[in-house]
Amino acid sequence: MKKLLLGTTLLFLLGSLNLSAQVYTDQWRFGLGVGYPRLVGTDAGGAEFNVGGYASIQLDLSEHVGLRMKPFYTHLESQSAMKSTTDLFGAGFTLNYYFVPEQTFSPYLSLGFAGFLQQINKPVDGKEELIPEYSTDLGFGFVVKNLIAKNWDLNAEITYHSVTNDRLDGTNGPIGGMLGGRRDSYMNVQLGVLYNFGFGPTSKYFAGYDPKDKELPLIERYPVYKNSWKWGVGLIYPRFAGTDELGKEGGFGGYLEIGKVFNEYVTMRFKPSFIQMKGSAKDQSTQMINGQIDVLYKFLPYEPVSPYIGMGGSAYMYAVNKPTTTSIKDGEWQFDYGFNLLLGADWKLFHESYSITTEVAYNTVSHDRLDGNIAMSSPVGGFLGGPYDSYMTFSVGLNMYLDRGDKADGPTLYGGVKDDGKAKDKDPKKDDPQVKYDPVDYAKIEEIVKKYQSDPVDYNKIEDMIKQYSGKDQTQSWVLYGVNFDFAKADLRPESYPILNHASQILLANPGMRIEVGGHTDAVGNDASNISLSEKRAQAVMNFLIEKGVDSSRLTARGYGSSSPVADNGTAEGRAMNRRVEFKVLN
Repeated sequence: MKKLLLGTTLLFLLGSLNLSAQVYTDQWRFGLGVGYPRLVGTDAGGAEFNVGGYASIQLDLSEHVGLRMKPFYTHLESQSAMKSTTDLFGAGFTLNYYFVPEQTFSPYLSLGFAGFLQQINKPVDGKEELIPEYSTDLGFGFVVKNLIAKNWDLNAEITYHSVTNDRLDGTNGPIGGMLGGRRDSYMNVQLGVLYNFGFGPTSKYFAGYDPKDKELPLIERYPVYKNSWKWGVGLIYPRFAGTDELGKEGGFGGYLEIGKVFNEYVTMRFKPSFIQMKGSAKDQSTQMINGQIDVLYKFLPYEPVSPYIGMGGSAYMYAVNKPTTTSIKDGEWQFDYGFNLLLGADWKLFHESYSITTEVAYNTVSHDRLDGNIAMSSPVGGFLGGPYDSYMTFSVGLNMYLDRGDKADGPTLYGGVKDDGKAKDKDPKKDDPQVKYDPVDYAKIEEIVKKYQSDPVDYNKIEDMIKQYSGKDQTQSWVLYGVNFDFAKADLRPESYPILNHASQILLANPGMRIEVGGHTDAVGNDASNISLSEKRAQAVMNFLIEKGVDSSRLTARGYGSSSPVADNGTAEGRAMNRRVEFKVLN
């Protein structure tokens, strides 16, 4: 109990950390660690003090998603009468999803599979032998960044492994792991260190982004669309799970798919398929034609690898060849229905119109005949409970997107870019059509205006501020701070009217003064659109002054685009200050 309390307290303290860490678009991670494995979901209980170890190599494809290969050794002992032991030598492959990659304490979820050699020693059932096997793996862990040293992280993880046989504990029986049926499983608590290297560019979506970093990410972000139609085709590997009979390897199948993408996150699809699964008896098999309708939700639609979950229902036609129960007719087609739970990922690796899909699905049917054996009194069943049969499928396919709709707005760009105190001629983000800037804090702009501007307007103070930001000679210009425009618009904001009223009074009091009204923009967008926008802004100010009685012959309007910034385009406030109006005295 004390150990549990101590561990919980430690996790709480680590979880309370709110420190930001540098985030990269891609990087490599190398790890080493030890494990404490334990048999669970087996007929024979697991003994204490099992041992294990691992190495790992991981490539992060984006800020949130990493692919990991993990060679391992695991030693498991059971509490059977023979004191059976099992040694596993293999490698796991997982997809890791990091929830908050910018935090020092960064939790993640992992999903994958492992292939290994299983050495069975002193089994209660069967013989000692070395056999190839595989498992389905689910894990949850966390990384504490730079805890040991710079680029050296602490990594802790707890994993659940369900193997495809009933021999892990050396005993055959009805108890099974998370895949159901009689398949054994084990858990593993691991602790290790990670060394990070091979960093790509800093992420523009989190704190610490360096605007000078012009290196391209490992995998470019492709455009994402709000709505579209898609179709797909792929291969299926099915396997009995949650059935009275274990089934055998060698199942196969294929599918077609048509889906409606409603927005970046939600898709509905119709997926007809054909599969064949092998039963336990000699030459026994089940053939199935399935029509399923699912709703999918993507977690990270803007990432190159986008995990998703889904659920839906299916209508089946299936036939059992050579069933073990006489009440099931050999080869007779029967109708059934079921419920589906899905977990998968879309991989956008080569073109925005195509993607690769990998998916694991758990399917429960509404009867107990799927494996050719009816045993309604059996405790073995699928995830809907009772004795009803179920099966799993592993699939990989190719999607093609058709009839594209509008492009999505894109993820929000991090607004807290570090300011070096110097104006930047160009913003490296301006050519990115998917950048969505954070809202401007106009209250902060108002504070800046009040700091440098009194009533009546003190243009000498404004000139001092301009020289401070730009270092240019502004003695023949007035910059009207507080004349604000919304992002990408030429409409004057209400707070601009008092300042322009004051400016018109000065011009009316000096009738011999000719003025060029210069419009300026921030660095978002291309040069041509910025020039056009700045001209419209200058014309809007000029029209306002004419309405106040200033002779139009004394005024000209000109747009300068983003060519002359006076503040940092890397901040929301700086961009707002660059969206300004400047009066230049012509004579």
